[in-house]
Amino acid sequence: MDANLKGCFVYTSSASAVLPSPFAVTYASTKAFLSMFAISLAPEVKWLGIDVLAVHPSPVASRFYDGATKIGIMEAFRKLAVGPDALPDIIFASIGRTIWKVCNQGCTK
Repeated sequence: MDANLKGCFVYTSSASAVLPSPFAVTYASTKAFLSMFAISLAPEVKWLGIDVLAVHPSPVASRFYDGATKIGIMEAFRKLAVGPDALPDIIFASIGRTIWKVCNQGCTK
């Protein structure tokens, strides 16, 4: 971790922020906002030694899907889910690193 880092905002987003999400429009659009908020906030607070991390931990084994409309792809995601106990180590290892990089045409690195 960067020795100059003084703090970190961690936001829990979702892969739904960037994937079509039928039957979860409000959820997905909220996560899209949260991801874009984090991306936009990061350069504003970097000079203060504060990192901003938006985590997309999908899918996570939880009761989240219990009341969801059953569609095939959701069942497939549910079978691939990791337990919530796996997330803290991933989150702490990500602090201070560039996780989301947006490249337009011509980006080679």
